[in-house]
Amino acid sequence: MHARMIHNTDGSCNPILYGTKSQFAMPANYLHIWPRNEYMMIALPNLDKSFTCTLFMPFEIFNSINTAEEAIQFFKDKFPDSIPLIGAENLKKTYTSSKALPMISIKSSPYHYKDKVVIMGDAAHAIVPFYGQGMNAKALAGYSEHRVPDCQAICDLAMYNYIEMRKSVNSRLFLMRKSLDNMLYKIFPSSWVPLYTMVSFTRTRYHECIAKRKWQDELLTKMMYVGAGSMGILGAVAIIQAAQGRYTMFLDALTELPEKAKSMVHTWMH
Repeated sequence: MHARMIHNTDGSCNPILYGTKSQFAMPANYLHIWPRNEYMMIALPNLDKSFTCTLFMPFEIFNSINTAEEAIQFFKDKFPDSIPLIGAENLKKTYTSSKALPMISIKSSPYHYKDKVVIMGDAAHAIVPFYGQGMNAKALAGYSEHRVPDCQAICDLAMYNYIEMRKSVNSRLFLMRKSLDNMLYKIFPSSWVPLYTMVSFTRTRYHECIAKRKWQDELLTKMMYVGAGSMGILGAVAIIQAAQGRYTMFLDALTELPEKAKSMVHTWMH
Protein backbone atom coordinates (compact mmCIF):
# COMPACT_ATOMS: atom_id res chain seq x y z
CA MET A 1 0.00 0.00 0.00
CA HIS A 2 1.45 3.34 -1.04
CA ALA A 3 0.18 6.90 -1.11
CA ARG A 4 1.24 10.30 -2.33
CA MET A 5 0.00 13.82 -1.76
CA ILE A 6 -2.12 16.13 -3.85
CA HIS A 7 -1.94 19.77 -2.77
CA ASN A 8 -5.41 21.20 -3.26
CA THR A 9 -6.70 24.65 -2.39
CA ASP A 10 -9.47 23.36 -0.14
CA GLY A 11 -7.81 21.44 2.64
CA SER A 12 -4.74 19.66 3.91
CA CYS A 13 -3.37 16.12 4.00
CA ASN A 14 -4.61 14.75 0.69
CA PRO A 15 -3.26 11.19 0.32
CA ILE A 16 -4.01 9.16 -2.77
CA LEU A 17 -4.71 5.60 -1.70
CA TYR A 18 -3.73 2.57 -3.77
CA GLY A 19 -5.19 -0.90 -3.39
CA THR A 20 -3.28 -4.13 -3.82
CA LYS A 21 -2.90 -5.61 -7.30
CA SER A 22 -4.05 -2.37 -8.96
CA GLN A 23 -7.47 -2.52 -7.31
CA PHE A 24 -9.33 0.19 -5.43
CA ALA A 25 -8.51 0.21 -1.72
CA MET A 26 -12.18 1.01 -0.95
CA PRO A 27 -15.47 0.70 -2.89
CA ALA A 28 -15.13 3.06 -5.85
CA ASN A 29 -18.68 4.19 -6.58
CA TYR A 30 -19.06 6.29 -3.46
CA LEU A 31 -18.03 9.53 -1.84
CA HIS A 32 -16.37 8.28 1.35
CA ILE A 33 -16.88 10.58 4.34
CA TRP A 34 -15.49 10.43 7.87
CA PRO A 35 -17.84 12.93 9.62
CA ARG A 36 -16.55 14.28 12.92
CA ASN A 37 -18.96 17.15 13.62
CA GLU A 38 -16.50 20.06 13.68
CA TYR A 39 -14.46 18.66 10.81
CA MET A 40 -14.39 15.78 8.34
CA MET A 41 -12.23 13.85 5.91
CA ILE A 42 -13.45 12.74 2.48
CA ALA A 43 -12.08 10.41 -0.20
CA LEU A 44 -12.97 10.54 -3.89
CA PRO A 45 -12.03 7.83 -6.41
CA ASN A 46 -9.75 8.62 -9.35
CA LEU A 47 -9.59 7.03 -12.79
CA ASP A 48 -6.27 5.35 -11.95
CA LYS A 49 -7.97 3.43 -9.09
CA SER A 50 -6.48 5.69 -6.45
CA PHE A 51 -8.32 8.01 -4.06
CA THR A 52 -7.84 11.69 -3.34
CA CYS A 53 -8.46 12.46 0.34
CA THR A 54 -9.08 15.91 1.76
CA LEU A 55 -9.25 16.90 5.42
CA PHE A 56 -11.53 19.88 6.11
CA MET A 57 -10.80 21.27 9.54
CA PRO A 58 -10.54 24.63 11.41
CA PHE A 59 -7.11 26.25 11.27
CA GLU A 60 -6.75 26.17 15.05
CA ILE A 61 -6.84 22.37 14.99
CA PHE A 62 -4.37 22.19 12.12
CA ASN A 63 -2.08 24.56 14.02
CA SER A 64 -2.22 22.38 17.13
CA ILE A 65 -0.71 19.42 15.26
CA ASN A 66 2.94 20.33 14.76
CA THR A 67 4.86 17.05 14.57
CA ALA A 68 4.59 13.77 12.71
CA GLU A 69 3.93 11.95 15.98
CA GLU A 70 1.08 14.32 16.84
CA ALA A 71 -0.39 13.75 13.38
CA ILE A 72 -0.31 9.98 13.85
CA GLN A 73 -1.94 10.28 17.28
CA PHE A 74 -4.63 12.56 15.87
CA PHE A 75 -5.46 10.06 13.12
CA LYS A 76 -5.42 7.18 15.61
CA ASP A 77 -7.96 9.05 17.73
CA LYS A 78 -10.17 10.42 14.95
CA PHE A 79 -9.64 8.36 11.78
CA PRO A 80 -8.13 5.04 12.93
CA ASP A 81 -9.43 3.01 9.97
CA SER A 82 -7.68 5.30 7.49
CA ILE A 83 -4.16 4.62 8.77
CA PRO A 84 -3.83 1.11 7.24
CA LEU A 85 -4.94 2.59 3.91
CA ILE A 86 -2.53 5.52 3.97
CA GLY A 87 0.35 3.93 5.85
CA ALA A 88 1.72 5.36 9.11
CA GLU A 89 5.12 6.38 7.75
CA ASN A 90 3.62 7.90 4.63
CA LEU A 91 1.07 9.77 6.74
CA LYS A 92 3.84 11.29 8.85
CA LYS A 93 5.66 12.49 5.77
CA THR A 94 2.69 13.80 3.81
CA TYR A 95 0.96 15.53 6.71
CA THR A 96 4.01 17.49 7.83
CA SER A 97 4.87 18.49 4.25
CA SER A 98 1.39 19.88 3.55
CA LYS A 99 -0.01 23.29 4.32
CA ALA A 100 -3.61 23.99 5.26
CA LEU A 101 -5.25 26.45 2.88
CA PRO A 102 -8.45 28.44 3.40
CA MET A 103 -11.82 27.83 1.82
CA ILE A 104 -13.29 30.97 0.29
CA SER A 105 -16.89 32.05 -0.24
CA ILE A 106 -17.55 35.31 -2.11
CA LYS A 107 -20.86 36.98 -2.91
CA SER A 108 -20.85 40.13 -5.03
CA SER A 109 -23.32 42.32 -6.89
CA PRO A 110 -23.38 43.59 -9.58
CA TYR A 111 -21.07 41.60 -11.83
CA HIS A 112 -20.43 44.49 -14.20
CA TYR A 113 -19.40 48.15 -14.23
CA LYS A 114 -21.29 50.14 -16.87
CA ASP A 115 -20.24 48.74 -20.26
CA LYS A 116 -16.56 48.59 -19.31
CA VAL A 117 -15.93 45.60 -17.04
CA VAL A 118 -17.51 42.22 -16.33
CA ILE A 119 -16.25 39.87 -13.63
CA MET A 120 -16.75 36.14 -14.02
CA GLY A 121 -16.16 32.87 -12.25
CA ASP A 122 -14.52 32.95 -8.82
CA ALA A 123 -14.03 36.70 -9.04
CA ALA A 124 -17.81 37.08 -8.94
CA HIS A 125 -18.91 34.11 -6.87
CA ALA A 126 -16.28 31.90 -5.27
CA ILE A 127 -17.93 29.06 -3.36
CA VAL A 128 -16.88 26.24 -1.06
CA PRO A 129 -16.67 22.88 -2.89
CA PHE A 130 -19.37 20.86 -1.15
CA TYR A 131 -21.85 20.74 -4.02
CA GLY A 132 -19.36 20.62 -6.88
CA GLN A 133 -21.43 23.21 -8.75
CA GLY A 134 -18.86 25.98 -9.16
CA MET A 135 -18.12 25.18 -12.80
CA ASN A 136 -21.83 25.49 -13.62
CA ALA A 137 -22.13 29.03 -12.23
CA LYS A 138 -21.17 30.81 -15.46
CA ALA A 139 -22.38 33.98 -17.13
CA LEU A 140 -25.65 34.15 -19.04
CA ALA A 141 -27.22 36.97 -20.97
CA GLY A 142 -27.97 39.84 -18.62
CA TYR A 143 -26.34 37.73 -15.99
CA SER A 144 -25.69 40.38 -13.32
CA GLU A 145 -29.41 40.73 -12.71
CA HIS A 146 -30.29 37.15 -13.48
CA ARG A 147 -27.52 35.25 -11.74
CA VAL A 148 -26.91 37.11 -8.47
CA PRO A 149 -29.72 35.33 -6.53
CA ASP A 150 -28.54 31.92 -7.73
CA CYS A 151 -24.82 32.48 -7.23
CA GLN A 152 -25.40 33.75 -3.70
CA ALA A 153 -27.79 30.87 -3.06
CA ILE A 154 -25.26 28.21 -4.10
CA CYS A 155 -22.73 29.80 -1.73
CA ASP A 156 -25.17 29.18 1.12
CA LEU A 157 -26.17 25.74 -0.16
CA ALA A 158 -22.57 24.57 -0.43
CA MET A 159 -21.80 25.71 3.12
CA TYR A 160 -24.96 23.99 4.40
CA ASN A 161 -23.95 20.77 2.66
CA TYR A 162 -20.57 20.93 4.40
CA ILE A 163 -22.36 21.05 7.77
CA GLU A 164 -24.62 18.18 6.72
CA MET A 165 -21.68 16.04 5.58
CA ARG A 166 -19.51 16.54 8.66
CA LYS A 167 -22.14 16.81 11.41
CA SER A 168 -25.79 16.20 10.54
CA VAL A 169 -25.18 12.65 9.31
CA ASN A 170 -24.13 11.74 12.86
CA SER A 171 -27.66 12.52 14.11
CA ARG A 172 -30.25 9.73 14.24
CA LEU A 173 -33.02 12.32 13.98
CA PHE A 174 -31.46 13.70 10.80
CA LEU A 175 -31.17 10.19 9.33
CA MET A 176 -34.85 9.57 10.13
CA ARG A 177 -35.77 12.78 8.33
CA LYS A 178 -33.58 11.74 5.41
CA SER A 179 -35.32 8.37 5.15
CA LEU A 180 -38.72 10.06 5.19
CA ASP A 181 -37.46 12.58 2.63
CA ASN A 182 -36.37 9.81 0.26
CA MET A 183 -39.60 7.87 0.77
CA LEU A 184 -41.69 10.89 -0.24
CA TYR A 185 -39.46 11.33 -3.29
CA LYS A 186 -40.26 7.77 -4.38
CA ILE A 187 -43.99 8.35 -3.91
CA PHE A 188 -44.13 11.83 -5.47
CA PRO A 189 -41.07 12.11 -7.78
CA SER A 190 -42.50 15.08 -9.68
CA SER A 191 -43.61 17.03 -6.60
CA TRP A 192 -41.12 16.17 -3.86
CA VAL A 193 -37.39 16.25 -4.62
CA PRO A 194 -34.67 16.06 -1.91
CA LEU A 195 -32.43 19.12 -1.73
CA TYR A 196 -29.23 17.44 -2.93
CA THR A 197 -31.03 15.86 -5.89
CA MET A 198 -32.73 19.16 -6.69
CA VAL A 199 -29.43 21.04 -6.76
CA SER A 200 -27.30 18.44 -8.53
CA PHE A 201 -29.64 16.64 -10.90
CA THR A 202 -32.38 19.08 -11.94
CA ARG A 203 -32.47 22.43 -13.72
CA THR A 204 -34.15 24.13 -10.76
CA ARG A 205 -32.52 27.48 -10.04
CA TYR A 206 -30.47 27.50 -6.85
CA HIS A 207 -32.55 30.14 -5.04
CA GLU A 208 -35.70 28.23 -5.97
CA CYS A 209 -34.16 25.08 -4.47
CA ILE A 210 -33.87 26.92 -1.15
CA ALA A 211 -37.47 28.16 -1.32
CA LYS A 212 -38.82 24.71 -2.18
CA ARG A 213 -36.75 23.06 0.51
CA LYS A 214 -38.12 25.46 3.12
CA TRP A 215 -41.69 24.21 2.81
CA GLN A 216 -40.48 20.63 2.57
CA ASP A 217 -38.55 21.04 5.83
CA GLU A 218 -41.63 22.54 7.50
CA LEU A 219 -43.67 19.52 6.43
CA LEU A 220 -41.00 17.06 7.56
CA THR A 221 -40.87 18.76 10.96
CA LYS A 222 -44.65 18.42 11.37
CA MET A 223 -44.49 14.80 10.32
CA MET A 224 -41.68 14.11 12.78
CA TYR A 225 -43.78 15.61 15.59
CA VAL A 226 -46.63 13.30 14.72
CA GLY A 227 -44.27 10.35 14.39
CA ALA A 228 -43.33 7.85 11.75
CA GLY A 229 -46.83 6.37 11.80
CA SER A 230 -49.66 6.59 9.33
CA MET A 231 -50.78 10.10 10.32
CA GLY A 232 -47.44 11.57 9.29
CA ILE A 233 -47.65 9.94 5.88
CA LEU A 234 -51.28 10.98 5.38
CA GLY A 235 -50.44 14.55 6.34
CA ALA A 236 -47.71 14.69 3.70
CA VAL A 237 -50.01 13.21 1.06
CA ALA A 238 -52.68 15.80 1.86
CA ILE A 239 -50.36 18.78 1.46
CA ILE A 240 -48.69 17.53 -1.71
CA GLN A 241 -51.96 16.59 -3.38
CA ALA A 242 -53.52 19.88 -2.30
CA ALA A 243 -50.59 21.72 -3.89
CA GLN A 244 -51.25 19.82 -7.11
CA GLY A 245 -54.94 20.74 -7.01
CA ARG A 246 -56.11 17.13 -6.80
CA TYR A 247 -57.00 16.26 -3.21
CA THR A 248 -60.67 15.26 -3.60
CA MET A 249 -59.85 11.56 -3.79
CA PHE A 250 -57.65 11.87 -0.72
CA LEU A 251 -60.41 13.58 1.27
CA ASP A 252 -62.70 10.67 0.48
CA ALA A 253 -60.14 8.36 2.06
CA LEU A 254 -60.29 10.38 5.28
CA THR A 255 -63.79 9.11 6.04
CA GLU A 256 -62.25 6.11 7.74
CA LEU A 257 -60.07 8.24 10.04
CA PRO A 258 -61.02 9.44 13.53
CA GLU A 259 -62.42 12.98 13.77
CA LYS A 260 -59.28 14.25 15.56
CA ALA A 261 -57.08 12.94 12.74
CA LYS A 262 -59.31 14.57 10.11
CA SER A 263 -59.06 17.90 11.91
CA MET A 264 -55.25 17.67 12.07
CA VAL A 265 -54.92 16.96 8.34
CA HIS A 266 -57.31 19.81 7.43
CA THR A 267 -55.28 22.15 9.64
CA TRP A 268 -52.05 21.21 7.80
CA MET A 269 -53.74 21.72 4.42
CA HIS A 270 -54.80 25.25 5.32
